[in-house]
Amino acid sequence: MSVETTAGPEARAQRLCELAAIGASSAAGALEQLLDRPFRAGAATLRTPVRGVAEGDWGAAAFFEAYGELRGVIALLLSPATCDALACLSIPPGGQGAGSDPADSALCECGNIVASQTVSRIADNLNARVMLSVPTLVRNDPEGELADWIAERHGSGEIPWIESELLEPEGELRAMLVVVPDALVSEP
Repeated sequence: MSVETTAGPEARAQRLCELAAIGASSAAGALEQLLDRPFRAGAATLRTPVRGVAEGDWGAAAFFEAYGELRGVIALLLSPATCDALACLSIPPGGQGAGSDPADSALCECGNIVASQTVSRIADNLNARVMLSVPTLVRNDPEGELADWIAERHGSGEIPWIESELLEPEGELRAMLVVVPDALVSEP
């Protein structure tokens, strides 16, 4: 994600957290629209190392690469209850619907909607252009797979990321938005 290169590391990190918070607010709004339930975004928090990324009880995750003026990894981790709620959006009552795995298809599509809303809002704030990759859906050990995915892209070491929890007020449904910007990793 592009941030002024004249700013020091702390100022860049603060600006990236602000941008991630803007994106998380948009992500919460997208989940609210999809599930017809209120969601709020928690504080965007800068964390490191990558091995501790998004710890929790996650049922699935959708990972994306962001390209263009906004570069990095975007991930949406979903609790098992949130996976179930989103999967119900495309599976007709009493049926499996069309296709071999409609639940996975629904999770990919919903992840794409949420990630697109997130990145679009950040890009608008930066007056930048951005594209997202096709989602990679992971059902087994999403946080471990995310850590591996990030390490493959950036190598091992102290890789910072920004996370924001997305919560439904009753606490039944939750998600975690994770942003791993290339700029914070590659700039001095």
